[in-house]
Parts: sequence; C-alpha cells; structure tokens
Amino acid sequence: MGSLNVPNKTTALARNKKISEGVDKHFSKVKSLTVGGNSYTPKSLMSVLTAEDDASLAVDSTRAQLEAQVVTHRTAKVTAAALRSALKVYILGNYGKKAVQMLGDFGMSAPKAPGARTVDEKTKAVAKNLATRAARHTMGKKQKLLVTGVVSSTATTAETSSSSAPAATPAQVASAASPAQVASAASPAQVASAATPAQTTASH
Repeated sequence: MGSLNVPNKTTALARNKKISEGVDKHFSKVKSLTVGGNSYTPKSLMSVLTAEDDASLAVDSTRAQLEAQVVTHRTAKVTAAALRSALKVYILGNYGKKAVQMLGDFGMSAPKAPGARTVDEKTKAVAKNLATRAARHTMGKKQKLLVTGVVSSTATTAETSSSSAPAATPAQVASAASPAQVASAASPAQVASAATPAQTTASH
C-alpha cells in the first residue's frame, strides 16, 4: 500500500462531493463493497467521507469563534485595567489616611514614597551628569566666557590697510581724469590756439 495522499480541506471537500455523486449513480443498488479490506454498504462508505466534511466545517466554525473571543478578551483586558487604575486613584483621592489600608482590602498596593538616595547613588548620578554634559559638549556660563573667536593676521592687515588709506579730494579726482575726457571737454577756440608754430608760419 502506497503512502496516503492527504489533500487540503478545499480539495477534500470537492473530492468527497464528487464521490458522493458517483456512489449514488453507480453503487445505489449494491448491497456491499469490500474496499481496502473493509466491507461497506454505500451508506457506510459515504458516512466516512461525510465525517471528514463535518469535522472540517466544525474546525472553521471553532476557529472563527476563537478569533472573535480573542478580540473580545483583549478589549475586556484593556477596559478592566483602566478601571482598576481609576479605582485606585479614586480611593487615594477620597479616603485620606484610610486609603492605604483600603487598598490592601482591594488587593492593590499602596504607592511607594520616594526614599532618600544613598551617597553611592548620588555619586553615580553626579558622574553620569558630568559624562552626559561632556558627551553633549555642554558648557556653563564661566566656560562660555573662556571661549573667544580668533582672527587671522592676514585678514587684520588687509582691513587695517584699507581703513588707513586717506580719501581722495575733489582736486585729486579732477586731476585723475582721462585724456579722452579732457579732449572732449575742450572748446573749438582752445583747440585753435593750441596749433603748432609750424602751422602758424605757413599761414603767413
């Protein structure tokens, strides 16, 4: 006998349906069948396949119910936790000194008062604070005063030279005019009086 080929749920349901149709069509008048060494009537043969179908559908139904119950449980847990927390706050806020004892009756623990830190705890806290400041490059007011900017000597020299040069006077500006500007500014009479002696002699 070879290894069994166990199909998935969907395939098994489809196959069982076809087998049921085949049994009704071909074995409806058969009294007994020997299948796999076992004797079956058409009805008992189909009861094996029907049992698989029923179990498969029951699993689906149970799985759906379980998923719904899981969602309901999660919602109930959150709601109940919020109520317990609110109830504890209510007792502490309304019953004064009796609240601590009352919380015990409700199965709730009283809030712990902050205790004084030991020397070792304080030392560790200071060391951790200094390490954090160093890692973040955090400076105090006195440390910030010690930090100044540095100006290069080249930039200082250039700035000094430009600031020490005297401003040009109007006369210096006028004397610096270009020859083209001077020529364009001269009148025709000035041009004629500037003729060379050779030009004057030739005219006589």
